[in-house]
Amino acid sequence: MNTGERRQFRSLVDDPFWNLALEVWLLRHLPEAAAWLLTYVNAPAVVLGCNQNPWRETDPDALAAAGIPLVRRTSGGGAVYHGPGNLNVSLLTPRPRHDARLLEGVLQETLTALGIAADVTPRHGLECGGRKISGGAFQFTGHTVLHHVTLLVTADLERLETALRPAPIAGQITGAAVASVRSPVVNLAALRPGLDLAAVETALTRRWSGTAAAVIPLAPDQPWPPPAELAALRAEFATWEWRFGRTPDFTVRDWSPEPGLPPVTAVVRHGRIHELRDAEVKSRQLGTPF
Repeated sequence: MNTGERRQFRSLVDDPFWNLALEVWLLRHLPEAAAWLLTYVNAPAVVLGCNQNPWRETDPDALAAAGIPLVRRTSGGGAVYHGPGNLNVSLLTPRPRHDARLLEGVLQETLTALGIAADVTPRHGLECGGRKISGGAFQFTGHTVLHHVTLLVTADLERLETALRPAPIAGQITGAAVASVRSPVVNLAALRPGLDLAAVETALTRRWSGTAAAVIPLAPDQPWPPPAELAALRAEFATWEWRFGRTPDFTVRDWSPEPGLPPVTAVVRHGRIHELRDAEVKSRQLGTPF
């Protein structure tokens, strides 16, 4: 496969854990002179930044009941909702060539070609008329940079709002986790009726590579990237230890460890109860997942 300087890839699967693994694998194997663009569409999922607290950004119990996976990515930034109406775009470049304006410029030019004028926000998102259509995040390694964005095209905004509703105990939590900056959102299809995700992706491809035929499809049953390596990465990102255990340490006040017990203050480290102050059942609770 020719994976030279400027290439575009398209994931053929909607598994958010596999697509996260794909991003990381491509970032680790990026040639020195390359600039790779990856697009994918996930099944419904809530995706946290690497330094966020799940209970402050969403309600893990409600998500589990709704069958929506909670995913933690390797980049920073805030929590986002993924789904069939959300196009995800990732730019991978060597660190010396990194320029946030490259992807932002490509997206602006793509939207302009579709008749939509968008502005870049100070937080590297895109908005139209003060309403957010795209959010961005970064991961910097020693040699490479991942800059990826979400793009709301025909997303279910009601489900988005529900999925990103914090847990009831969110207001009782203190800690150093990165908090999302919540903004009003709008779909591109609401700004230009009739627009769909395929049209946006085609326009983006033409802007990036000059031809819609230049996209390289990627799937788990293909020899590149190596399926076993992708499967191992996917399994790692799907673990409790990565999704919850990576939560920055936090404290919860007025929390009842068991029904009928008086509220206590809990100290949580690596997603597990480290200390229960004034608790009557410390021996049974310490070390268990929060």
